[in-house]
Amino acid sequence: MKKVLVGILVLATLCCLAGCGGTSGQNITGIITTDNMVYFEPKCPECNHIGRTKSVNVCKGEDYNGTHFCEECGKIFDFAIER
Repeated sequence: MKKVLVGILVLATLCCLAGCGGTSGQNITGIITTDNMVYFEPKCPECNHIGRTKSVNVCKGEDYNGTHFCEECGKIFDFAIER
C-alpha cells in the first residue's frame, strides 16, 4: 500500500513540474525548460516532420524567433518560443 501511495505522489509531482514554466511556441514540440535554456524539436507545418532537438538561451519573459529547414520536405519555416 505504501509503494502505491508513494508512486501516486511521485507521478503527481512529475505532472505538476511538467506543467510549470509557461513556455509555449509555434511549430515546435517536445519543450523542456531549465533556468535559462529551452530544448525543443521543430515541427514542420507542411509535412509534420519533427526535426532534431535544438536548444536556445531564453530567460523567463523573453521570446525567441528562428527558422528551420525541414529535412523531409525541404520547406523552410519559422518557429517561435514564448517564455
